[in-house]
Amino acid sequence: MMLQVLPREPVTPILDQVANELNSWDIGLDKVSQCQLIIDELVANFKSHVASTVDHPGMCVSVSVSNGYILMVFEYKGPKFDPSGHLASMTMDAVTDRSDGGMGLQLVQAFSDQQEYEYRNGVNRLSLGVSIVQSSEEDGLCR
Repeated sequence: MMLQVLPREPVTPILDQVANELNSWDIGLDKVSQCQLIIDELVANFKSHVASTVDHPGMCVSVSVSNGYILMVFEYKGPKFDPSGHLASMTMDAVTDRSDGGMGLQLVQAFSDQQEYEYRNGVNRLSLGVSIVQSSEEDGLCR
């Protein structure tokens, strides 16, 4: 599924579409909520920090399910910003002392199991994966 995010449009319809798509794959509510939080945070960051700095702002978000992962790809034109370079350990001190990349980006990192960033030809591309395979810890089994 490919979605277009425009700066003046609300994110709620996008989150609803993502939930409907993931529900069609029989993905658990906990993972759907994680993905919605990630999308909401990254769209909010785009709207707050990027949209006013570029001509014809827009973000493309794709969501798919493959090989035990929910894959989300975020692409937008703008200045280079690698969120992984702005992430620190998730402590309140680290959040309050940061000039940018605060709690929201740390939540994105905490809720995604795979992260990959690239910047090419003026386009930021952030790929995130959320595992849909439960570990034995999550399902209470002992090994």
